[in-house]
Amino acid sequence: MTTHGDKKRALVIGTMDTKQEEIRYLCSRLEELGLGAEIVDSTPAQWMTLEDGRSSRDEVMRLAAARIAEHVQALAAQGQADGVVAIGGASGAALAAPALQSLPLGFPKVLVSPVASGDTAPYVDTSDVVLIPPIVDFVGLNAYAQRALDSAAVTLAALIERYQPYPDAGASTLAATAFGVTSPLVSLLHERLKAEGLRQAVFVCNGTGGRAYERFVAEGRVFGAFDVTTSELADELFGGVLSAGPARLTTAARLGVPQVVLPGAMDFINFGPVETVPEVFRDRPIIRHTPQVTLVRTSPEENERLAQTMAQRLRAGGGSLTIVVPLRGFSKVSEPGRPFYDPKADRAFLDTLVRELGSDPIITVDAPLNSDEVAAAVLKASEPWRRARR
Repeated sequence: MTTHGDKKRALVIGTMDTKQEEIRYLCSRLEELGLGAEIVDSTPAQWMTLEDGRSSRDEVMRLAAARIAEHVQALAAQGQADGVVAIGGASGAALAAPALQSLPLGFPKVLVSPVASGDTAPYVDTSDVVLIPPIVDFVGLNAYAQRALDSAAVTLAALIERYQPYPDAGASTLAATAFGVTSPLVSLLHERLKAEGLRQAVFVCNGTGGRAYERFVAEGRVFGAFDVTTSELADELFGGVLSAGPARLTTAARLGVPQVVLPGAMDFINFGPVETVPEVFRDRPIIRHTPQVTLVRTSPEENERLAQTMAQRLRAGGGSLTIVVPLRGFSKVSEPGRPFYDPKADRAFLDTLVRELGSDPIITVDAPLNSDEVAAAVLKASEPWRRARR
């Protein structure tokens, strides 16, 4: 750990042109807790050049945020910071978020902002930023703002005190993807892997989770992958709300990381409340999963496109690849007798996948996805590269 004199050092990010009083208060609280505090003024004008002068506000914000991130990353890499806390409203949070997200997983990072009580995805994304909502906006100090800043200071100090970099667990960890309707299979695999001394890092496929999965694979944090739940692809292609973007299903293949892939939860598209489902899907089988989540069954034509896209992304790389396709449902909701049971749609996926990739990398199992038979097929397919790690 780097020290400031004999103190560990915290960076405090905030716009000094509008939040100077609050920033200085936060610095004083950090110093009372035994930390050195260094201000990173995120006022956009501090980060712009003459050449940037004609940029739009959006472009100014983007450029300033990128430059702040580069500066903070450099300080952390040089050992000049042991933790980072950012303060601000919507603009201040947007300026600081890329810097916080760029820091290593586990590195102490805190954002105190009213945005912490709204849609937090843009401010956290695939990182582990700790969010603290102040309830009130920061327009000068008052009891509520001070309490939030006190909490931010104490939180960061505790994180710095206990911080240890993540151990290199890649040799004993696999990445896995899950949803509630596919988690029984992931749990079956977990129980069988424990006997080998292996663990799964499991990612929930809600868009952000899929991107985090790709990040873990890219950073070498795992030695292989069980990509059980590829449902984010359906949301990407057909307008659902949980897309992970076009990088999904690409990283392991690109880097040659061995993987077993399944069409888990590809039997539906995720939408918000039922009234938000587009009219074009209203005649499909629909499940109101929760008041906030509505599932719409994928059609045979959509499953053909899903298979084509999956094949395109997987064939572009290398490494050991097996695709396990269950013949009796791609999730709990499409097993025989369940609302989304549709053998024709599932068969369209399989037939298209075989046309695109050939039969060699594909294993079919005459069972539902969440079954002992499918778990056994996944483990058998991965046995050669798991054995090589023992």
